[in-house]
Amino acid sequence: MSTFTPPEYPDCLTPQNWNKKKGVIAKMAGETGIGASLSHLKAVYDGTDWKIIQVDDRKPKINDFKLPEWEKMCKEAAAEGVKELAKLRKAAYETRDLAKETAVKFKKNKLIAKSSVDLCEEIATAADQLGVGCNPNSISGFIDAAYQSGRAWLDLTVKLMKDGGLGKAINNVKASLDGLDSPPDWKKQSIFSKTRQVTQILGNAVKVANAGYPLGINATQVKQLFDRLTFYGDTHDQPFEDDDVEGLASHKKQLTALLTAAERIQV
Repeated sequence: MSTFTPPEYPDCLTPQNWNKKKGVIAKMAGETGIGASLSHLKAVYDGTDWKIIQVDDRKPKINDFKLPEWEKMCKEAAAEGVKELAKLRKAAYETRDLAKETAVKFKKNKLIAKSSVDLCEEIATAADQLGVGCNPNSISGFIDAAYQSGRAWLDLTVKLMKDGGLGKAINNVKASLDGLDSPPDWKKQSIFSKTRQVTQILGNAVKVANAGYPLGINATQVKQLFDRLTFYGDTHDQPFEDDDVEGLASHKKQLTALLTAAERIQV
């Protein structure tokens, strides 16, 4: 769901509400232009393309994510969003100023009911609030939040690759392998889940590189290593029988070699 919610359009800013409530004497006082201004404001509001600003609703899936394209999409959304909101804000403030002026004029005419004055002031306040709510300068915060959210998975993986997260995950598996005394211990030590922590980081690292982030890895080689490690990280079962001591030794050796290869990945 988008981080940006369009401001609601208050009923008091509709021309229908104005024509209904402005009062008989106010109608006789001459054309104020408020009805036309309200009609214009509503048309601008209805014509505002809020989806431009709601860029996070168009965020690509991770497998389709390309960082340069995402950056471009967010920059374009910010630029177009400013134009969209600037038009709406201008119309809102024009209505606000006209309603204020009309309220002052109505106050001077003792034949015009206070309710008509109050209505003008209500319109001025609501139009001002609408203008504040669609400040073009504020959307940069929404779009930046969407941008950061869209690439959060990427930044997390980069952090794990650069800050030792991958190394810790590898060491966790190796430590468990060292403590295996019998075949059933493989499952008891959760080699599967611990290896999966490694494969998740490596798999995402490949996606990060393919997404256009300059991670500095050979994505093809890392993908090959990832594919081989998934044999140990994709099943809860141990790859040998409970009495297969040789099988345990063989797979310990193979998995350790793969983990050692993963340790050599430099970013």
